[in-house]
This record gives sequence, C-alpha cells and structure tokens, in this order.
Amino acid sequence: MRWLALDIEEDSVQIAILEGKPTSFTIKKLFSLKTSLFTEEFVKQLYKQEKPTSITSAINPSSLLVKSLSLEYTKKRGLQKILPFQIETSLTLPLEECLYKVFLKKPSKEKTEISLLVIKKENLISHLKEMENLHLDPDIVSSHPSALGRFAKTFIKENKPIFIVHLGWKKSLCALIDNGIPIHFHTWKGGIYYLLEALHLDKPHVDIKDLSTFASQVD
Repeated sequence: MRWLALDIEEDSVQIAILEGKPTSFTIKKLFSLKTSLFTEEFVKQLYKQEKPTSITSAINPSSLLVKSLSLEYTKKRGLQKILPFQIETSLTLPLEECLYKVFLKKPSKEKTEISLLVIKKENLISHLKEMENLHLDPDIVSSHPSALGRFAKTFIKENKPIFIVHLGWKKSLCALIDNGIPIHFHTWKGGIYYLLEALHLDKPHVDIKDLSTFASQVD
C-alpha cells in the first residue's frame, strides 16, 4: 500500500508518503505545501504524481480527549456488554455526541485496562469540512496521539511506557505511549518556527529561508 498522510497547520499542509503494510512501513517522502496551492486541479495532479492507495488526515489534537479506564472484567463478552455504559459515565458529554476509539491493554487476571481516544462529532465534521475546502477527501481520519503510538510500535522496540515529543511548525505535542497505545498527551504553542526565529535573532545575517538547513550546522 501507499499512503498519502496529511496534517494541516495554519497555512500549510504537512505531507508524508508511506509505503508498506499497516504494521510495517517505510517513509518515502516528507514535504510541506502552502494551503493556497490546493486548488481542485492541483490536488488532481498531486494524486496523479504520488499515486496513493489510501489518504489519511490528522485531526487537530486540541479536539481530542484521552481517558483511561480500569474495568473488573477480563472476558471479551462481558467487556462488550458493559463498555458503552462505562464510557458514558466517564465522559462529561452524552455518548451520542461523541465518537471514540478503544485501545485494549493486555488484561490481567483481575481487570482490563483501557485507553479511550474521544472526539465530539461536531469537531470531526469541522475537520472534514476543512479538508473539503482544500479539495481533499481522506479515506481515514487519524490523530497525532494515534500516529505517535503507531510510530513507537514500529520504530522503537521497548516493552515499557515511553515519552515522545513531536515538534510541529508552530504547535507541538508530547505523548506517553505504552506498547503503541496513547495513554496521555499534551499540546502547546511552540515548534520549529520559534526555534528558527530564536536562531535568526542569534544569527541575524542569515536569511530566515535558509535557517532550516543552517540549523543543523549550529552547535
């Protein structure tokens, strides 16, 4: 398979081209494009050039909520019956207004630990509308915490919880990942743009356009 993965941040679209299987893939390309480029004809040419078999977009992490639950059930049938009720009692919103993804940790003899990734339906609709305005039609809507979980499981061979920091352009995210499952995450205003801005203050003679390559040469 060949994925076209999209992440919108302000006036740019971060793009990754991935190839392989969902459990084993390689990153072929990473690049960024201005949202102003995304006309209907431009997107057709982008698809024609990259030939993706699937298109994935990442929803804004500020629209998400991660919840952890501990249930005194270990059998799958029992979990399926009580899970919707347990989820609803743990949320401050009516269940019918939300969508959620369940991550099951390995159950012990006494209980099952669950991590929930929750989003309001209206936030998902807003994201899809944003994609539509750019003439994009994703097959899958994912999230930064899920992507970091997949990244950790694929590239970091650790059997214990790990802490990952993703530096975006102007917004960044850190996440606690346990065996590929997002447990907690936090976002903040900060990223590569501000690092380059600080570097430019220190090296004012360097063109801001060249700082991304110049940064690797500075101690």
